[in-house]
Amino acid sequence: YAPSAIYYWGYINYLEGNYETALDEFSKLDKNREFSGFIRYYTTQIYYLQEKYEQVIEHGEKLVAGAPAEQKNELLKIVGDAFYETGKYISAIKYLEAYKGVNGKKAPEDYFRLGYCYYQMKEYAEAINSFEKATYKKDLMAQNALYHLADCNLKLGDKNNARIAFQEASKYNFDPKIEEDALFNFAKLTYELSYSPFNETIKAFDQYISKYPDSERNDAAFDYLVKVYMTTRNYR
Repeated sequence: YAPSAIYYWGYINYLEGNYETALDEFSKLDKNREFSGFIRYYTTQIYYLQEKYEQVIEHGEKLVAGAPAEQKNELLKIVGDAFYETGKYISAIKYLEAYKGVNGKKAPEDYFRLGYCYYQMKEYAEAINSFEKATYKKDLMAQNALYHLADCNLKLGDKNNARIAFQEASKYNFDPKIEEDALFNFAKLTYELSYSPFNETIKAFDQYISKYPDSERNDAAFDYLVKVYMTTRNYR
């Protein structure tokens, strides 16, 4: 009964978050035919929870191909996230694309990671498709996704959709730097696209200057306003 007792004791510690104890117990069963498949799966999960991503990749890649269906999908996510966290974006895409999500539905966080990998590989159309699905929550991740979504659209020459995404990103205050940069870029693109025809531009730059009176970009903001007022012949 010893192998069974070791497995159950290790599994209890795994469930209770005592990961080092669980790893010690599981290591005793590495060559046990009855339990080795289970413990390798749980060991990979523990390394993921401990943010030991290189070890996740080392163990997880070996398991994915032969894993049963109930384990394979979770392993795809774990290994994909590990590649993402270590900056190996090409490999991350392979696993994150294959991951089907919970009950066939990926979470916004999954789409953000996938979008960011495509963004880093300069595959902007694919990145847009993923970032758009990561913007539904009102949180830091959504703000970040909108900001990168705007930049992807800029890279593809779509200034109008970039303008809309920058405007949405500027409405969140989770990351002040993104908030400020998004607002300035929204105002700048509004000017370049000659909206309303210029009332929207004036409003956008006035909002920026009012919100960030000490910004280094205020000279540029005033310069844009001068051009707008000159164009509309509002000399005063």
